[in-house]
Order: sequence, then structure tokens, then C-alpha cells
Amino acid sequence: MNPSFSIEDVQAEALRLIDLQSSLLEQIRDSKILQADSEIQSTIDNRRSTIDNRQ
Repeated sequence: MNPSFSIEDVQAEALRLIDLQSSLLEQIRDSKILQADSEIQSTIDNRRSTIDNRQ
């Protein structure tokens, strides 16, 4: 580590990285939720289509 960095600088960078990590994890979670919603809607649409084809 470069000795010209103060403890405060290192702490500030650590907090920035933690915030970045939290933001990335939140985006991943949101994207998985959207993907799941899309897959559920696709399943519903497929089942409706199957039912319509049988009638």
C-alpha cells in the first residue's frame, strides 16, 4: 500500500467500494426478479395459448 494514503483515505475508499458492491448486488437482484417475472408471464401466455388451441 502506498504510504501517502491516510487511514481516512483508505476508510473512505472501503466505504465507496462497499456502496458500489451493494448497488451491484441490488441491480443483480432486480434483474433476477425481472427475469423471473418475464418467465412467469411467458408460462402464462403459453398455457393460455394451449387452452385456446384446445377450444
